[in-house]
Amino acid sequence: MINNTLNIHIKKICFSNGFIITTTTDGSIFYRRLSAFPRLIRASSSDLLNYKIGKHGDDVRWEALDEDIHISSLINSSCEGDGIDEPKKDFYTADEATRFMEQRIRKMFK
Repeated sequence: MINNTLNIHIKKICFSNGFIITTTTDGSIFYRRLSAFPRLIRASSSDLLNYKIGKHGDDVRWEALDEDIHISSLINSSCEGDGIDEPKKDFYTADEATRFMEQRIRKMFK
């Protein structure tokens, strides 16, 4: 399992602008489009926030939504591409997301 190999565990999950944001115990932050998870994209805000991290830190459970997501689905992706106007990737590291937002802000103030 990925967290045993890299010693990465889920610390926190939050949601913003159509992304699920995963913070890990090593301080990494990973962004993934919420649309990658059909049950989550249809969920209410309160249902999204009603999650539990598994005892081993390698999965997240939304009981009311009957949804379980493994850490590998939250921090790994094979999607490619980038853009300024709209994100083209399904998955972003914190550095990529920061660069994307900086580009967007610079474009807004030109």
